[in-house]
Amino acid sequence: GRCDDLLIPKQSGRVRGFEFDIEKWDGSDFFGPENTGYLFCTERLNKLFEKHQIRKTFWINMKEVDWYYQE
Repeated sequence: GRCDDLLIPKQSGRVRGFEFDIEKWDGSDFFGPENTGYLFCTERLNKLFEKHQIRKTFWINMKEVDWYYQE
């Protein structure tokens, strides 16, 4: 699946979380923003993995990722 590019902050500096335009997301459970190597999944899929005890996965909440943007 896919969504549009990640939203770019208005100024350089430390940023908390990734954001994208949800209207441009195709609704897939696995999806990635254009022009990145990121792979996101829905909370629904995350819970499904937990329910069926699927191991060897590493989940990071996209709202809690710290990153740095420089213009």
